[in-house]
Amino acid sequence: MDFFKTIYSRQTIRDFDDGQTPLPEDITMILRSAMAAPVGRSRYEDLHLTVITDKEWLKEMSDVVNAIQPSSRPNYPFYKAPTLILISSKLAENPAIEYANAGCVVENMALAARALDLGSVILWSFVEHLKNSPELLAKLDLPEGAVPIIGLGIGYPAVHQETLSRPRHMISINKI
Repeated sequence: MDFFKTIYSRQTIRDFDDGQTPLPEDITMILRSAMAAPVGRSRYEDLHLTVITDKEWLKEMSDVVNAIQPSSRPNYPFYKAPTLILISSKLAENPAIEYANAGCVVENMALAARALDLGSVILWSFVEHLKNSPELLAKLDLPEGAVPIIGLGIGYPAVHQETLSRPRHMISINKI
C-alpha cells in the first residue's frame, strides 16, 4: 500500500473478526516495524515486546478490567483482537521518555498492520489494571525492571477499512 494511503487510512478498529488470526509472518513484519521506531538515546534494550495470543489470558485480563472499570462498549477492552502486543519498558532517567518511546513503537506497529490490511487498536486503559494484577503480570515473564506501558490489539477488522488519499481529521496549524 502507498505510504500516504497507509497513514491516511489507519484508524482505530473496535470490532475484530474473531474467526481470523493474523498470519505469523505478518506479526513478524509488525514486530520488525517496532524495531525501526525512533527511541530516545537509542536505548532499545530498555524496551520489551510481548506477543499475547492466549485467549484465556486475554479473557482473564478483560474480566479484571471490566470488574473495575465497566464500559458500555462491546468486547471492551480488547475488542476481540486475537493478538495483543504489549510494549513494556524499564523506567527511564529522563521523565516519561518511556512513554514517548512506546508511542513511537506502537504507531509504527499500527501503520505496519494497516499496510498489511490488518486492523489495530491502541490500548491504554488496561495497563494500569495489569500493573495491579500480580498473577496476570507474572504470566508475562517480563524482564526485570520492565513495566507495561501500552498495547496494540491486532486482527482482521469485522468491517472493511476504507482506503483514503487524504487525512480523515484536521488539527489546527499556525505558522510563525
